[in-house]
Amino acid sequence: VSQSRYHDYEVMRVDFAKNFKIGEKQVSQYIERLQGIYYPRRKTNRYGNETIMFAGQVSSLRFYDKLKEYRKNDLKRIKQIDEVKAYNVLELAQGMLRIEVKIGKKKLQYDYAKDK
Repeated sequence: VSQSRYHDYEVMRVDFAKNFKIGEKQVSQYIERLQGIYYPRRKTNRYGNETIMFAGQVSSLRFYDKLKEYRKNDLKRIKQIDEVKAYNVLELAQGMLRIEVKIGKKKLQYDYAKDK
């Protein structure tokens, strides 16, 4: 089997993420304060004091409580594979604010075309 070359792939989206260990109480406070922000040309999606996302047509910005997200989406599955690891990750996620930026295909194509 031959190895694929990079030009055989098409990039559909690029995601960037950064974790900030700020404390459990501070994560909720931070997200709560963001709920009052108006972000032009973006749809704001709020999920309690757990997540806030500012979605646009070509990119989105999401702030969320990593601990709550991990408990809801990953803990049970990872526990079935490795219980010790699952709880180690749970401990790491405590007090963690995660920020994600997603850049979609239209924006990548626009920016890439400008470089040519």
